[in-house]
Amino acid sequence: MNNVYWEKWQAGKWDLPVVPLEDERLNPFRDEGVEFHFLLGNHAPDETLKFAAVSGILKHAAKSGALEGKNEHAAATSGAFGRVAARVCPMPMFGASKVTLVMKEDVPEGKRRSAFFAGATIVPPEEGLSTIATAQKMGQRSNVFNLDQYTDYHVTDDYREIVAPHVWGKLHPDVLVSPVGTGGTFIGLADAFKNFSDGNTFVVGAMCASGAKIPGMRDVEGMAEIRHPWQKKMDEAVEVGTEFAYLSALWFQWGTGVASGVSGGASLAAMTSFIVSHRAAGDLDRFRGSDGRIRILGIVHDGFMPYLDRFSTVLSSKNKNRRTAETPYEFLRRTV
Repeated sequence: MNNVYWEKWQAGKWDLPVVPLEDERLNPFRDEGVEFHFLLGNHAPDETLKFAAVSGILKHAAKSGALEGKNEHAAATSGAFGRVAARVCPMPMFGASKVTLVMKEDVPEGKRRSAFFAGATIVPPEEGLSTIATAQKMGQRSNVFNLDQYTDYHVTDDYREIVAPHVWGKLHPDVLVSPVGTGGTFIGLADAFKNFSDGNTFVVGAMCASGAKIPGMRDVEGMAEIRHPWQKKMDEAVEVGTEFAYLSALWFQWGTGVASGVSGGASLAAMTSFIVSHRAAGDLDRFRGSDGRIRILGIVHDGFMPYLDRFSTVLSSKNKNRRTAETPYEFLRRTV
């Protein structure tokens, strides 16, 4: 990791685009005063918004002295967090000569390879233990620091102190829709946006439907090991299925020209579901700002390429081609 990139991020001078979705295939609710916007986190250093999570944990650990004598850093990860850790932890101010990542075997191959080529050693979880528990066990060794994104609340710091003010300068969202994996992104942004708006920003967590497999996201059961107060920070949860997330990610790319990872697709899917649900309930107006519009912010954490093999297996032939694929709205209407 280049020190110039690191310093620019810490100074709050790294530009993170916030873009509107103008294509009616992505937002069929524009005539109802609904605006879809997305934070493009794949423009963050190392092409993932997870940079904020790694930065927050490491800065506090260094400041508190927790890194003293720790020449190996470990982390449980589904990919992007670990890739960033592999690049950042060896920086002189953090001092890791080795970065070990605990990953499940079902992590997309593109994410495993990118973490490996970033310099990480990748190991599976110990038999009988989760990835989180394995990394925590490693962290009990005297020379190992565990970047525990699942329990260390400083994972939220940069989202709250760097990302949120940057976004707020471009858009005042009435509704935030964020994918939920560790809770770091949506908790940090929710804390800041609630403060900026005097509590008026409505926070929606996009979560996996039961049995869904969306990289970087979890269902309610999967959040059992997460120690962050995610439920208290969320005003509403919207569940998203596997195919819906992948299809929406493809449409994001087709409609904007910007490649989105699967959790970004899940964010778009959840935004669509949120509007349809509240329109049917007849209470959509309660989310409108003073000008009568509803500005919804979604999150793209990373890009498309690490998940390329999964798109080929998850989607039907029809939904892989933009000329024949259902739009997210059409998919939702057919499957609900």
